Amino acid sequence: MKTPRAPRSRRSRRSRCLLLPVAIVVTPALACQGGEGGTDGGETVDRSAVFKQLGEQVIEPTLAELPARLEPLRAAAASFCERRDALTLADAQRAWRDARAPWSRAEAFQFGPVAELGVASAIDFWPARPEDIEDALTLHDQLDAAVIDTLGATRKGFPVIEYLLFDDPDADPDPLARYPADAAGDLRCQYLEALTVDLHARAAALHGEWTGGYTEGLVTAGAGSEYFPKEQDAVDALVNALVSSLTAAARGKLEKPLTGETTSESRFSDNARADLRANLEGVAALYEGAYEGADASTPGLHTLVRFVDPALDERVREQLAKTRAAVDALELPLRVAVVDDPDAALALHAEVDALRLLFKLEVVSALSVTLSLTDNDGD
Repeated sequence: MKTPRAPRSRRSRRSRCLLLPVAIVVTPALACQGGEGGTDGGETVDRSAVFKQLGEQVIEPTLAELPARLEPLRAAAASFCERRDALTLADAQRAWRDARAPWSRAEAFQFGPVAELGVASAIDFWPARPEDIEDALTLHDQLDAAVIDTLGATRKGFPVIEYLLFDDPDADPDPLARYPADAAGDLRCQYLEALTVDLHARAAALHGEWTGGYTEGLVTAGAGSEYFPKEQDAVDALVNALVSSLTAAARGKLEKPLTGETTSESRFSDNARADLRANLEGVAALYEGAYEGADASTPGLHTLVRFVDPALDERVREQLAKTRAAVDALELPLRVAVVDDPDAALALHAEVDALRLLFKLEVVSALSVTLSLTDNDGD
């Protein structure tokens, strides 16, 4: 079986893993210097504790959870293809939703290995393109792991598996009907199973890069780290990834579906609200230092913000709470809400965008972050 390409040596990755493109420097505040929340006597904030907490207690465990949850999806897909009934289909659908959650949380820290391995698109290129998926079934008489590895991003990953497992509201409403006991049904099943194997392999490779040295590189930023020669390099990478995640949520997942420019994320499973909620959980974990049980003593990005500007820290926490509440308040699936209840969807967009701007403008400035420009973020 052909597996995803092997990672380059750590030496050859150094200049690539920072992945900070042509950038602008936002006018910095007096980070880590006196003032309210800082000190007047030369105290400094312990950034190394922040990096250790986020690397070892937030990022790495999340990326470990991803392949762990993909293993049951792989098994459920095999069981479904063996029996092809409603019960095993429901099991496979549930396993897809369960595996989706850690990936959505991990969108808040897509830097370093995820870019070096080039796995983001292969794991989650959306919106799904049914015509590309059906073409893959038409153009190949077998779809094993070796063939999957040659396919483009629109023909693999979470959205393609979702399309194969769930109803298509624009076409056949019964996914079971697409798996007849004939050669066409067998090929569709072969495709489904091979996709779950490929997805698991890519997730495992991503986790392996972090455990294989990148977590240590983050923890030792500014103290001999191969990836982050200065502590500020790590702060920049963390904050830029967080801003990028919020930009994708505000622009791609809410604004574009509202304007009709694209469909909603996870539209076949109607999992978009859960995806967005998990995105915000990842953002909050980076900021607060943990998914659950975090308090003021737990190191996180809030530690750095509060040292400089306690009032800003409070405003970030308040906006995080408001944004999470706005997601929970959306009663309809996002695919339906953008058409039938646009006011609710617009209210959600407003809260997500307010959180994005708070990080992009004020947190970036407070922490003297060099902000990376993207094509999707011109504010």
